[in-house]
Amino acid sequence: MILRAMVVVLALAAVGCQKPDDIQTYQTPKSADSPNPNAPRAEASLPDAPATGEFRILGAMFPADQPEWFFRIVGPADKLEPHKDKFVKMLATVRFPNGLQNAPLFDPPAGWKLGGGRPGQTLNGIMIAGPAETILIDGDKALEITVTSAQGDPFLNVRRWHVDLLGNKDLTRADLPNLTKPIEADKIKGLFADLKGPRNPAARRMMGGR
Repeated sequence: MILRAMVVVLALAAVGCQKPDDIQTYQTPKSADSPNPNAPRAEASLPDAPATGEFRILGAMFPADQPEWFFRIVGPADKLEPHKDKFVKMLATVRFPNGLQNAPLFDPPAGWKLGGGRPGQTLNGIMIAGPAETILIDGDKALEITVTSAQGDPFLNVRRWHVDLLGNKDLTRADLPNLTKPIEADKIKGLFADLKGPRNPAARRMMGGR
């Protein structure tokens, strides 16, 4: 018994004297899908923001030189891109058979539905006109074109959209041809604008065409 106990003690001593370099450790790789509880959480992005973070206004005014009627849609740039050509074609059908004092007529593309007008709103004591008509692209309420009666210099209207709503730097009248193009509608000329910027214009959008 004494001899067997000594053998056990010597065996344990041999294990205890093993060099650290002889001890091997193994590390199992983590799955790429494994969450890291210490990692910082990502900021939640706007649900309607495209990957580029770029927003857009597609708009038009009639007549081109002294606008009284405005067509406009705002949203993420990538969501508006597939509908731009149809929007421009619709603008080419704009007509005023009852005069500029009455809402224009136009031919919406197939699948686009009229949504009706809305009353105006009071902003800082000033009544802002609501749209006389709205058009829903493919029936989507998030893609709404407004048709509004308003007035103002074409450049000042484009500047408001470009700077105040989209958050771009200031622009001059010399920049206007780079952002707009003329539209030959039915017996009237319009001005079309395609503008992009970093700010969501829907967040600051007021009722009214300008």
